[in-house]
Amino acid sequence: MKFVLAFCFLLTSLAFSQEKKVNEHMIVAKGCESLTDNIQLRDCLSKVVSQTLQSQMKSSFQNTLNPGLNKFIITFKITKDKKVELLKINTNNTNTEKYIAKYLSKIKIEKPGIIDDSPVDVTFSVPLKIRKKINGPVAVHEMSRLIFQYDKSNTSNLKPTLNHCGSTSGKVETVECMQTYLIDGTYNSINTNKIKSMMNDGLNTIKIRVSYNKNNEISKIDSASGNLKLDSIFEETLVNLLKKVQFESPSNGDESFSGDLVLVLNYLKT
Repeated sequence: MKFVLAFCFLLTSLAFSQEKKVNEHMIVAKGCESLTDNIQLRDCLSKVVSQTLQSQMKSSFQNTLNPGLNKFIITFKITKDKKVELLKINTNNTNTEKYIAKYLSKIKIEKPGIIDDSPVDVTFSVPLKIRKKINGPVAVHEMSRLIFQYDKSNTSNLKPTLNHCGSTSGKVETVECMQTYLIDGTYNSINTNKIKSMMNDGLNTIKIRVSYNKNNEISKIDSASGNLKLDSIFEETLVNLLKKVQFESPSNGDESFSGDLVLVLNYLKT
């Protein structure tokens, strides 16, 4: 199984900002004690997180993963008491969430983040990719996409969003955030062994239409796989994903608009 961890910092007011002239000291993870530069300490922490998760890829955890590429966004906090706590992960699989939380808690922190001589909690966001190769339907992430459709042609420059993606309508990062949450969240939440018998040999394309009104509400979710049982699985998955976030209809400030999101999901059955 291929394991890839890319480490990035999406921090709030507790970020180690380069703009503020304050006395900041980066978190010191075990194994990084000889370093003093904040950038080096950050990179070392990245390596520690990656190695810790990679070393814990036991068969019990692998069994919670889907065939093909599993993609997660993990948000965790390193507290001023030197504890590592999982805050959020974009999956409905409670076993996957449990294992990630367990392995993150194993990371040893020698010193917490410091701002002006006071320890602080610091939040990090980490994209995680794990590829699992077994027989059965394989999620084809690269070909999947999210399509925006509107009730008026002059609203095409506006974009709905989810509250955790921020209110940056029309910006690329908002679209990418929604695609990550909805598409990857769907792939990571469905056990492909459960849907294997409902798939045709070769490439299967499932289109799911999510309709919304002007009042920031999802009005209807329809899957069009051609199999009623399979449709119900995808529809229920999207319902659960959208329950965890607040949907915001596109708006120009004075008026909100209704429309549709279309998820195009691809599975390859060999």
